[in-house]
Amino acid sequence: MSILYGSYASGNQRVTTDQQPGSDIGVMFSCDNQSHALSREELIPKITECISAHHKRVGAVVDDEVPADSKHLISADEMMEAASLHMYYPTNTEGVADKVHIDPF
Repeated sequence: MSILYGSYASGNQRVTTDQQPGSDIGVMFSCDNQSHALSREELIPKITECISAHHKRVGAVVDDEVPADSKHLISADEMMEAASLHMYYPTNTEGVADKVHIDPF
């Protein structure tokens, strides 16, 4: 699964100018737990290289605030844990968090 998030996902990214850098492209990939455990060290550099090449192609800025090995690839378990957080379960009119809600892009 891949997830595009941030300003490119919402369509309000900044373009790079002489005065300021443009937006980075927030993208993350998730894979099954076994692949993550066995191939994580091999996959992250490949994914990072691909993401960097795409940034260059569209003139986006690579954001190095968070290390690539922490943001580009997560396991299925980590994905499910993130999806179970309260922000994905907004309350309905009765004040009950009853179903997952992730905004489509």
